Order: sequence, then structure tokens, then C-alpha cells
Amino acid sequence: MINYELLYIVNNKYSEAELKELQERVNALLGNHKSVVNSHVLLDNPRSLAYQIDGIKNTRYFVAGFETETTEMSKLHHSLRYSKDILRYILTKKPFKSAARIEKENIMKEKVLLKKRNSKKQNKTTTTENIVVDSKPNLNAEEMDVKIDQILKEDII
Repeated sequence: MINYELLYIVNNKYSEAELKELQERVNALLGNHKSVVNSHVLLDNPRSLAYQIDGIKNTRYFVAGFETETTEMSKLHHSLRYSKDILRYILTKKPFKSAARIEKENIMKEKVLLKKRNSKKQNKTTTTENIVVDSKPNLNAEEMDVKIDQILKEDII
């Protein structure tokens, strides 16, 4: 069996209970195709798409990790493509990581962090210049999203 990951987009019109039911239906769909679901997560907040899909602008994202045989993938693609609840999806193969490879990656991450810390220490000790701060107020993420939505809603000439 090979590890796969499924990312799919659904309409934001569903309540939390309906989203749970949809998640269970996708789990059942994966189970029907001889898959073993390892994880299935609803990503944090609703997202606004760059363009509309079937007249829908606001969506929710799910990510499911599962194992299945490669012979079932074409049937699974067919089922997902014709599901009325899933707007778009993408299936990717997840590489298998052995314990040795994971340990090697962790060592590399630690080395990178040490280099960053050392470079920050050097920058702090060597810089003695005055820093000019911009007097404009910074926007938080919510205010920035509101402004971007206003700009995108305006007609482009």
C-alpha cells in the first residue's frame, strides 16, 4: 500500500455538523476504494478563492492522509470528480520516510537553526546604526483582508 494525501475544497455554506458528515462521507468513499485513512483534518478558517468556482467564492479546505493500492486510484479519481460536494481536489503521493531519513532531516534542521541563531547574534553585536522607524501604523491581518476584499470587489476598468 502506498501513502497518499487528498486536499479538497468544499462550499462554505455548510454548518459544522454538516462538515463533519461530509468528512465521514469522504472517509466512507475512501474506504470503499480499499483505503485506510490515517488522518482527516478540516483546515482552520474559511478561505476566499482568487476566482469563483460554480459561482462560489468562499470555501473550506480538508486534508486527508490515507494508504491504498495504486490499482484503486483511477476509480477514486472518478468518484471524487463526480462528487457533488467537492468543488476541486488534488491527490498527491506522499514519500515514505524511514526512521534514519527522519533523523537525518532533524539533524539538518538543528544545524540550520544554529546557523540562524549565530548570524542573529553577530548582526546584533556588529550593528550600531540608528534605525529609522516608519511612522505609518501597521495593519493587522484582519484589517488587511478587509482592504484586499474591498479592492478585489471594485470593477477593473
